[in-house]
Parts: sequence; structure tokens; C-alpha cells
Amino acid sequence: GVAPFCGFLGDRLSARQNGEPYSPAVCFFGVRDPEVDYIFRDLFEEAERLERTVMEMHATEGSLSGVALSLLTLAQVWMRDGNWEAATKALTDAIDYNHGSGPGDECPDELADLAMLCAWRGEFDAADRCLAQHASGSVAPTILRRHLRAVAEGTVALAARRHQDAARAFAEAERCANELGVVDERATPFRADFVEALVASGELAEAERVTQQLAAMAARVNEPRPAASAAYSAGLLHAATGNLDEASAAFDEATRQWSLVRVPFQRARTLLAAGACDRRTGQRTRARQRLEEALAEFTWLGATPWMERTREELARLGQR
Repeated sequence: GVAPFCGFLGDRLSARQNGEPYSPAVCFFGVRDPEVDYIFRDLFEEAERLERTVMEMHATEGSLSGVALSLLTLAQVWMRDGNWEAATKALTDAIDYNHGSGPGDECPDELADLAMLCAWRGEFDAADRCLAQHASGSVAPTILRRHLRAVAEGTVALAARRHQDAARAFAEAERCANELGVVDERATPFRADFVEALVASGELAEAERVTQQLAAMAARVNEPRPAASAAYSAGLLHAATGNLDEASAAFDEATRQWSLVRVPFQRARTLLAAGACDRRTGQRTRARQRLEEALAEFTWLGATPWMERTREELARLGQR
């Protein structure tokens, strides 16, 4: 559990109080309800305040790469949690810190994540600039860097409804992931988006293959996020083939799994797909409830492209 790490935090707090040197650190752990099982909350909140002081100290002393890495890690968590404004600022700051630490710091991770954030908000010109900067580096692209770029390109294309472009980019991401030996959906969570792009492109056989992969991955780890991604993908595939009862059941399962973790963007996308399925089966009241909940979540996030999609579905339902 998290208890042993509290010893590290306590040691660092003691060093801080005594004026001794210490390096930045980030500790992540999961809670299902912060009001119930956020154990050691007081210690972790104190540690967070400490780490912000550490980052400021390193910036003052000119040791910028450690600060940038901490900011990148925090940004990726905030992207998942829906705190997109904080994530954007952290990524922008991380790029600035990396550029300040010397030549050769081309920030591929930060630029890829920033491109995805911009696309999620509908800022496609900014997303394209990030991708162009990502491609312009003088360092030969590694397999990992190619993978990051392909995921970002697919994400941008999917947000812009360029589904065939998205499918091609995610296929490249899959090839790179296979070459790297990465088979855990938690490490590279792009395959549900791959399925969505394939379904929208009419490539249902390929979508079924990737959906089966996701189901196998979810069965191996037995955790909510992979399970939700697998169920969401299955729902999209069933809906595309006209199996609406199976699609509805899959979306219900995905929604249940998303309720166990905080990933508001993915949960809202599931509600959008579920609401569209409900409309097709004639369950208009449930469809409207789900779509309005999805729209509220997208509006809170600032996910403009998905707000537009949801309003289009609501328009198909007609007036109350």
C-alpha cells in the first residue's frame, strides 16, 4: 500500500525543515472517494506544498530538467482527471524549462500531450503547430517518439472527425507499440480511440480485431479503466453492426466501470455513445438524460468538438 511511501515523505519533510538538500518527487495513488479513503491526506497535502517549493528552488538554482519532468507527470494526471487548464500550463512550463536546460531538449512528450489537449478543446491550428514542432526536431526519431507522435496525430484527427486519417495514425501507433513490446492498455491507452476511428471509417473487421485485443487486455489486469475501454469499444462495434441490445449492455458496463475511476472525458464520451444508442432503440427519455449529462461534462471540460457532437444528437431527438 501507500504507507511505506509516507516514510519517504516524512524523511523529505524532515530534510526540508532542517535545510538539507533533497530532490523532487511525485507520488501517485488511487482513491475511489476522497472524502472516505484518502488516507494520509494531511501528509500528502503538506508534501505537495513541499514539492512546489522544491520545483521553485530548482528553477532558481538553474536545475530545470527535473522540474520539467515533474510538470510533465503532473500534466498527464491532470489531463486524465479533467483539469485541462492546469495540464496545459504545466506542459507549457515544462517545455520552457526543458528549452532552458540546454540544447537537445525537444520535448516530444510534452508536445504530443499538448497537441491532444488542443484538439480536445477544438483548437486545431494550435494542435497542428504542436505536431509540426514535434516533427521538426533534429534528433532521429526513436520508436517511442514515433509512437507518441502517431497517438497525437490520431487523437487530433479523431477530434476533427477525419476518421480515416485517425485510423491510419493509430495503426502506426499500434505498430510502434508492438515493436516496443507494449501490450498493456494502461501504458498506451489509445486503442479505444482506434476502434472509434475504424468503426467510423467502416473498417469493422479491423475494429473487431482491436476490440478483441482490448477485451483480452482487460481480462488480464481486471481494472476499471481497461475494462471500460474494452466495453466502450464493444458497444461501438455492436452499434455499428445493428446489435443495439448488445451495444446498450456494453455501454452500461463501460459507464459502470468509469464510475470507479475519475476520467471525466472518457465517461462523457461513453454517455454520448450510449445516448445515441438509446435514441436508436426508442428510449428517448434515457437518451436525453445521458446526452444532457454528457453535454454538461463536455462543457465543464471545454471539449468543444464533443459539445458539438452531443448537441447534434440532442437535435435528432427533437423537442421535449
